[in-house]
Amino acid sequence: MSCEHHGALWRSVLGTLAFLSWGIAGCHVVAEPAQEPASTELQDDRGRALTQALDLRWSALTADVPTEPQQSSQAWPEMGYEVSVECPLVYDFEFNAPLGAAIARQSTGRLELRAHPREQGAFELANRATGLYPVHRGVRHPGKEWWHEDLQPVRLTQPERGLLKSAALPAPWQPGGSMLSMAALFPPLPQNLEARDWPGLIDAEETDAAATTSALNVRVEDRVLLGDERALILAAQGGPDDLRARYLVSERGRVLAAALVLPRGDQVASASLRLTGSCEGQRLPPAAQPDDARSQMIETWTRFANAARQAQWARALHHLDPALRETHGDDTITALLDDHLRHFGQGALGTISPSSPLSEDDDRFTLQIHGRSLVDDGSASTDVITEIVATRTERGLRIERVRSTLDPQGDPQELLELSAGTLRSSAPRSTEAGSGDATESPADSAPAGDAPAAEAPEVR
Repeated sequence: MSCEHHGALWRSVLGTLAFLSWGIAGCHVVAEPAQEPASTELQDDRGRALTQALDLRWSALTADVPTEPQQSSQAWPEMGYEVSVECPLVYDFEFNAPLGAAIARQSTGRLELRAHPREQGAFELANRATGLYPVHRGVRHPGKEWWHEDLQPVRLTQPERGLLKSAALPAPWQPGGSMLSMAALFPPLPQNLEARDWPGLIDAEETDAAATTSALNVRVEDRVLLGDERALILAAQGGPDDLRARYLVSERGRVLAAALVLPRGDQVASASLRLTGSCEGQRLPPAAQPDDARSQMIETWTRFANAARQAQWARALHHLDPALRETHGDDTITALLDDHLRHFGQGALGTISPSSPLSEDDDRFTLQIHGRSLVDDGSASTDVITEIVATRTERGLRIERVRSTLDPQGDPQELLELSAGTLRSSAPRSTEAGSGDATESPADSAPAGDAPAAEAPEVR
């Protein structure tokens, strides 16, 4: 083959390679910019949605907090967390963790931030009342509740001034990972008003710290006056979950209010905190409770039924209508309910479901639920229908009637009626269990000494 033919061949090969290289590079160059704007736009939309969600939650949380702009140029003190032994700080909290388009998990309750009883400079989170509930289409349903010492206190340390580190948190105080947790509601406090990194939300003693640590930046967003006390509004943003948060912190080193949001798929998880109890300094009123009838009715019946199942009669009686209690007396009511649950089982009080019908007539509400009752020797069970009637009072809903009936594919048989006019259960009396006599207390024969003098405050 001649040199001329070699040259033509190489020119053809090089031309082909150049064309392929241009085509491959060209496809890469053209394709990359086409994807980038869409991705950036999506991130911007999500960022705006999170900011708007935080603004809405913060506005609702602090609507009753009378803050004013702070004009003073006085130097700001170095801030650290401080709690006296004699004066624990009481907080109300709420977590909302979406699990899907119509279902979620909510944790709510009250706790104390108090000085550690044995370790100087350390603190504890101590439970007062905590509940973890399923939520379906915005309505909260019965869940699990922990009272007082049902949850062990959680130790907090302050390795650097203004920086809290928490031991492992129980599930209701961390319902959605380390960034949707109680630890995320107590931010690092700025020193000299400068922005501060958040080295980790949780430094768990019994878990892999590397898996729960996330870096955030906390900065001062505004300076305000709350009465005669100066306060800062802090803002936090970032971390692996793209958390957005805002905090109201007094110059005493106390978190007065906190709110955070973070994405969970195409939903938004949230949490909030309010300081509602303190011996001194600023504190906020408790957050408003849901005012829709269904949520209130579910809340009232759930608290009553759970307390009755656990034989915590002071809590159960709190939810009954005062007229009912005065007519029959607390001791007679609790004895009848105790016999009823022992005989028919705890399932006889029924279970609320999303489809449980609720009717409303002025300030009176009627809820119907289904349950399972033990029959005969307890080896079998059958369906029970329970109707609860409650009326609205100045202190919330109070139950004025409970009626349970058994329908064994025939005529309904009454199992329980609890009202001012009738107090009856078809369960045998505990003192006469062998006789088969039903427990009954006519309204006109109730011992006067059992009637409460006045309604006691709710036991939380």
